[in-house]
Amino acid sequence: KRQILFNNRGRPIVNGESGNLIINFDILNDEIYKYKNYDLYYKLNITLKESLLGFEKTIIHLDDRELVINSSNIIKPNSIRCIKNEGLLLGLNHGDLYVKFKIEYPDELTNAQKICLQDHFT
Repeated sequence: KRQILFNNRGRPIVNGESGNLIINFDILNDEIYKYKNYDLYYKLNITLKESLLGFEKTIIHLDDRELVINSSNIIKPNSIRCIKNEGLLLGLNHGDLYVKFKIEYPDELTNAQKICLQDHFT
């Protein structure tokens, strides 16, 4: 259960002073996003080629905004990138979005691909 407290925003009580407004609620995990505290966690699948050469992908945030994730650097397996202030916003608290990269490797390589890799990698 979560709770947000808004001081002096509730119904007026004795002598005209406002009481506090307290909102209680539950947050359910999404099929795509997971959360912990105010932070969101997202797994992004990228190909081996994208992990080595870079990529640009668009994801849909919980509030239906498009968020562009890109890289021009090498992404290693299970790397995590933190995107500040893109987590849950509850009251005055703003979490971060953590993107974990899952690299999809090919099931097999052709002989030409193997030769190319041997020629270009040490």
